Amino acid sequence: DYERAVNAFQKALENRYMDKKVYNNLGLALSKVGRHEEALEAFKKGGNIAQAYNNLGCVYLNEDKFEKAIECFETAIELSPAFYAKANENLRKARIAALH
Repeated sequence: DYERAVNAFQKALENRYMDKKVYNNLGLALSKVGRHEEALEAFKKGGNIAQAYNNLGCVYLNEDKFEKAIECFETAIELSPAFYAKANENLRKARIAALH
């Protein structure tokens, strides 16, 4: 039950348990209930902005939303050349999947 997971992660954050894993797990749970913009914000708090876009791109890739995944991976690459290798590999996967 992803709604319950969202509530549990939000409660952990309210109780000042601010671990990056909590934010990333919150982002994943939010994405599972279709709250992608909120998921992106949670991912940003769990890492940096390039990681956040890469994470959201992975969510979209798993949802077969290839164009949105491609946009997120491209944004991650633009935001952080240091993040290039991981996001570029994910971008390649999304482009291949979009062709099928």
